Amino acid sequence: MIPHEQVYAFPTHSPKLHECHWLFYHHIQAIKRYPDIPTHTYIIFKDEKELLPQVSYHTMERQLQRTSYCITRFTPYLTHN
Repeated sequence: MIPHEQVYAFPTHSPKLHECHWLFYHHIQAIKRYPDIPTHTYIIFKDEKELLPQVSYHTMERQLQRTSYCITRFTPYLTHN
């Protein structure tokens, strides 16, 4: 996270795990449930590329919400400095 540059990234898994992907919040267009496998989630990026990591929709949604909270929490401080 680099608030003064508006760069926010979050992991799909523990950073200690090999399957961990770091995703940049502002590059994500949407996330969708993978219909056949509940342990996977479609991630659609703004450039129309897709990623299908082995991470549940619930986990991805929670990570997006946490990152969104950080953005709203830190942004007011940027406008006053």
